[in-house]
Amino acid sequence: MSKPEQSSAATRLVATPSQTVGPFFHFACGTDPALGRLTVPEAPASGFSGFGRLATDTDGVCVFETIRPGAVAGATGATQAPHVNICLFARGLLHHLYTRAYFDGDAALSNDPVLACVPADRRDTLTARREAAGLSTWTFDIHLQGDRETVFFDL
Repeated sequence: MSKPEQSSAATRLVATPSQTVGPFFHFACGTDPALGRLTVPEAPASGFSGFGRLATDTDGVCVFETIRPGAVAGATGATQAPHVNICLFARGLLHHLYTRAYFDGDAALSNDPVLACVPADRRDTLTARREAAGLSTWTFDIHLQGDRETVFFDL
């Protein structure tokens, strides 16, 4: 008797509930603000260290310090609007969530090839808003569910 073929989905390993992020979740995910400092203000556009990691506070907030990035060339060579890539870890999620934070009012948004793949009525969930005119502080809200659910990318 021959062995039945397995679908590609059946051969993909997925964590079971006992293997999800557990009590060790906060390991290496401290509250030291230096862990959220991605670069110094004097760095040239796109001069990032490339990594920051912070836990949220009791209100679900964390603050990262960086410079506003420049436009970048994508895999196909098309220019992507300035953005910050975000990977979200959370208790109970079997897979990380990936999204992007674009900057409200950026002229390059209309030509970004990744943003163009997102339905027009959902694109604002990927947009950081300036706190106040003239300030370089931006707010990017992430919603895991509901009417304002953030668009997440399947990577």
